[in-house]
Amino acid sequence: KIGAGSLGKFSCVALAGISMEYIAYGFAEGGVADVRQLDGMLRALAFSQKKSDSEVRWAVLNTIGILRRHEGVVRALSGRMAAGASVGECVRLIEENLSEDV
Repeated sequence: KIGAGSLGKFSCVALAGISMEYIAYGFAEGGVADVRQLDGMLRALAFSQKKSDSEVRWAVLNTIGILRRHEGVVRALSGRMAAGASVGECVRLIEENLSEDV
């Protein structure tokens, strides 16, 4: 069984791309497949369409808030990724710059 906390975290990760696109450009054209995939998973967990839609909205809003709150880390991470940093280096950057209240 998936707990509410785990489901919320998974939903935020699943929609991080579309959330970042919205922050960067003010709109999001991509991510339809991500939303559909998450919606399909929620429906498979017996969520009603209304409850699934609510979870998707919550995840997008929550993820946008997290990304905005940690904008400096997001920019630093983007720079490191563009420079070809390894996954380990990127994880280290995140861990060294985020507090426990993510």
